[in-house]
Amino acid sequence: LCGFGLSGCINGPAPEARQFGKCIWVSRWEFKTQADLDSIIKKCAGAGFDTVFLQVRGNGTVHYPSRQEIWSDNYEHKSPGFDPLSYAVVAAHAHGLKLHAWINMGPGWSGDKPPASSRQLFRSRPEWFLRNADGKTFEEATSYSTRGRPHFVTTGDFVDF
Repeated sequence: LCGFGLSGCINGPAPEARQFGKCIWVSRWEFKTQADLDSIIKKCAGAGFDTVFLQVRGNGTVHYPSRQEIWSDNYEHKSPGFDPLSYAVVAAHAHGLKLHAWINMGPGWSGDKPPASSRQLFRSRPEWFLRNADGKTFEEATSYSTRGRPHFVTTGDFVDF
């Protein structure tokens, strides 16, 4: 899928050289608390970045309140008591940074066993996942890493900020 996205960008009109300025990507494994986000944002600003891409979805779990998906395993699938995405936006703006939510739509679940929560997409939307001829999800025989079937989901209808 990356190849398609990249080739579309390469074949399209040339982007402005400094369209985003100095950017950094922060993975969903880098933060759990408000203090983590404060530290990350402060370091990004101090290093001269002007834009932060903060990963807030992956593995079929999220780092913001959602009616559709469960909280990240970073928070043991429970509310951490604050909205990490909203908090990061406010913190970034306070340091003069732009913040973009990085949403991985492809990963549906990965782990040694299926997710316990019935609200996790692997269980609540099984038709969204790739299956082999035997009806098993992709790589289900060795792990529960699986990819969603993106043509089943209209992102704008599903992602609920």
